[in-house]
Amino acid sequence: MEDLSAMKNMLRDLSEIDKNNENNFDHINSIVLLLNSSENGRVKDKGLSEKLSMLKEKIQETSKISNEISCILSDNMKN
Repeated sequence: MEDLSAMKNMLRDLSEIDKNNENNFDHINSIVLLLNSSENGRVKDKGLSEKLSMLKEKIQETSKISNEISCILSDNMKN
């Protein structure tokens, strides 16, 4: 890709995606804490906890892929 302006805009947008992923990850962790019983450390709803784990994995995967794309764009801008 040769359009430097477009690559800069993509990097900016990918940075925003990364921030959103971090924010979403923090919110999921807060929900997970609420799902754990303070009395005995057990999960209050196993099904919901499993879904949240799946969501957490998807956000981590999205973050990894967006970082890979950012690296590719950054490398292209150097060349």
